[in-house]
Amino acid sequence: MARIVCEEKTLLDGLLHRVDPSDTYVEKILCYPEERCEVLVKRINKIQKHGVIGFLNHGEILIEKNMRIIGKGYSSIVVLACLEHMRQPVALKIRRLDSRRRSLEYEGIMLDYLSSTGYTPILYFWSKDFIGMEYVRGVSLEKFIEHTITTNNTKHLFKILTKILSASYLFDLLGIDHTELNRPYGHIIVAQNNLPVYLDWESARIRKLPHNLTMVASYLFIRSKYSEYIRRLLGIDRENVIVKLRKYKYSPTPVYLWLIKLFQQVYREL
Repeated sequence: MARIVCEEKTLLDGLLHRVDPSDTYVEKILCYPEERCEVLVKRINKIQKHGVIGFLNHGEILIEKNMRIIGKGYSSIVVLACLEHMRQPVALKIRRLDSRRRSLEYEGIMLDYLSSTGYTPILYFWSKDFIGMEYVRGVSLEKFIEHTITTNNTKHLFKILTKILSASYLFDLLGIDHTELNRPYGHIIVAQNNLPVYLDWESARIRKLPHNLTMVASYLFIRSKYSEYIRRLLGIDRENVIVKLRKYKYSPTPVYLWLIKLFQQVYREL
């Protein structure tokens, strides 16, 4: 019998559930949002083939009394799972039964293609109904900005924002548009190793002119509640930023370099 090897104490404090059709937590997450479903056993067989041997009832999102998960969207939910022979839990994305998306395979292909960038979660497996990937620990972009500003840690703020702009530019060069970075606070995590990690690629598109960088930059400099503060630190005004970003689709590299040099110059002066 496979042995549960997710041994991290803080996560085991959330109840551990072996993959068993009679377990109410297992049934709930695999049939979500239904209470029960005819495909339960079929889904269990599929995840077991991927090496999933247990789930952790853990997370900030409560889907039912005493049942927690780490993420929920219109097409899927995300839970912590244990894989055979892995000590660390992984994030398991499960396609909801009421999802309008017929498959998660497209997102799996996107993650596989972008895996070499280092700015997406490590991908372990993907299929029509499941994606197994690295559980990224960190804070959302919005919480990170708020924390560094309130603690007056401007150098660290600028260091990470520079990495985020560089990652966004790299995705543009690769021809992949995330399409949801107009709200980056829910899709960019600043991991514990101080690297930005981009999540939720299910709506990504292959485009000749992606605009990941302009979406992130407009959030940072124009639409965030901290935009005015960041602009003041950099010594730029709102209109100047708008003019520059409008030029990006015609001359992406000069605009990207302008942004990076702004941060680097102020960083050296801090």
